Amino acid sequence: MMARSAFGLALWLACGPGATGGEPVVVPAASARELRAGQLVAAVKCTANPKQSYALYVPAAYTAERRWPMIYVLDPAARGSLPLEAMKDAAERYGFVLAGSNNSRNGPVQPALEALEAMWADTHGWLAIDDRRVYFAGFSGGARVASQIALACKCTQGLFLNGAGFGGPAPGRDAALPVFATVGTADFNFGEMVTLDAELERTGAPHCLRRFDGPHTWAPPEVWEDAFGWAAVLEMKDQRRQRDEAFIASELARSMARARKLEASGAPHLALEGYRAIARALQGLTDLAGVESRIAALKDSPAVRASAKRERADIEEETALSEGPKRAIVALRDGDDPSASWAAARGEAERLRRRLDREKRPDERRLLERAHAGVTALILETGGGYLRDRDLPRARRYFELATASAPDSTWARISLARCLAAQGDRAGAVRELQRASDAGASVADLPGRFLELASLAQDPAFLKVIGTAEIPDVDGGDNR
Repeated sequence: MMARSAFGLALWLACGPGATGGEPVVVPAASARELRAGQLVAAVKCTANPKQSYALYVPAAYTAERRWPMIYVLDPAARGSLPLEAMKDAAERYGFVLAGSNNSRNGPVQPALEALEAMWADTHGWLAIDDRRVYFAGFSGGARVASQIALACKCTQGLFLNGAGFGGPAPGRDAALPVFATVGTADFNFGEMVTLDAELERTGAPHCLRRFDGPHTWAPPEVWEDAFGWAAVLEMKDQRRQRDEAFIASELARSMARARKLEASGAPHLALEGYRAIARALQGLTDLAGVESRIAALKDSPAVRASAKRERADIEEETALSEGPKRAIVALRDGDDPSASWAAARGEAERLRRRLDREKRPDERRLLERAHAGVTALILETGGGYLRDRDLPRARRYFELATASAPDSTWARISLARCLAAQGDRAGAVRELQRASDAGASVADLPGRFLELASLAQDPAFLKVIGTAEIPDVDGGDNR
């Protein structure tokens, strides 16, 4: 309730009465700040709170003479530019302004709430935003917190959920929002997103699930083409965007082509999902006879039932593969015999990793990848909680377990480095950052991002890791 009240007040202060209604609102001229339309700007500092910043993409055609739809984006690791890089071409095509927080990250909700409030207030202070067309987007923990805030503030017209669902139970019919969900086929949250899509079907709200080939990561640019096109169609349907018959025909043709491709590729239940999503989005806008004929042909098809059954069986198998390691991790957290629990958890995690390393069959390997990634994520999330609570010995054991589960995980190495540095082991921290760098991570900016690593900024051993004698700026970092 506190989050709802705080955010509602912040929105009122930022927008003022009438911002979402019919009264005109004066928007400051864009020239008050440098407006780099058509370019991705990595960091815009919030005027009222310079410690908060966001990446920004404004379409090249932007003009303050009309209002624009806005998407506020939350990454779980405060990387505002990363998702915007994947989204900006679709945003340009469909006319969306994008703002991605450089402060919001996994952890307590309150810092993410503050980051979103800061972005909202700052962007409303100098950009022409249409509050009838505001959306939240998030990946992983960012998706969960974006959904929580959206349901509390009732200030959005839709959600883009990437790699994770709602931070709590999915909303019922009375609170349902349009949701475009997307997930990688090797994502450990794959089963959750498939289940969520079925739950959203029962709410009656517009929804769409878009799978892509990949692990637990932001979706690629082609998915955001589908997502923003879908949102633009819904805006036309609700008369929040000017109706464009050529645009509607183009989106229908593009969506039908993708559904037909799924049908031809031997995934008829995914094709049926696609046809149904088209029908929900475009109902009342155009003739859907072709869509409805495909739905009628597929809905009772034995091939569709078999295809859907295979996907459910895969999800059940993945759950079974991860059950033993996850049970051992829970026992490790709650057990009375730490030494035995640590040994059991490490053994379970390493057995799963070795099985993955040996597996050559693509379908089985994909299930093992999801199970293994889910186990590693659970270890890291638990360790991260202990690090935030400054229970450093326990956090260290979890991060060491994470490196045993996934030796090539750069985040496991960085997390262990943060813990070691907090314990005063600078040499150990540098060693883990070297391993993260060897695995492909960019580590040069980490002393500025994490308070625990700030002492390494001038450390000769760390400077050797990043291959420069130049000392990075240190601003205290973000310790969430």
